[in-house]
Amino acid sequence: MSVRKHKQIAEVEEEIDYPESDGQPMAETDKHRDLMFALIASLQNYFASASDVYVSGNLLLYYIEGDPTKCVAPDVFVVRGVAKHERRIYKLWEEGALQTW
Repeated sequence: MSVRKHKQIAEVEEEIDYPESDGQPMAETDKHRDLMFALIASLQNYFASASDVYVSGNLLLYYIEGDPTKCVAPDVFVVRGVAKHERRIYKLWEEGALQTW
């Protein structure tokens, strides 16, 4: 691939918007919501001493670079091998680690 074509592709990719919300309200029962929060908190507590384990839930996870329609928002997910810090979205190709459900 020529340098010029590679640069054009990179410029297009920079313009892609990966939304932080799908615009839909979180439609859960009280029990489901409470269990989701309890499970996230329990897993965060369990992995508290592991600096390379990220625990989250109900966060948009994009799995195909360049296609913001390819995403899921798991209730709970755990990723080993990535830094533990707050994220607004999760881009699988940038993190370099696969999630474990």
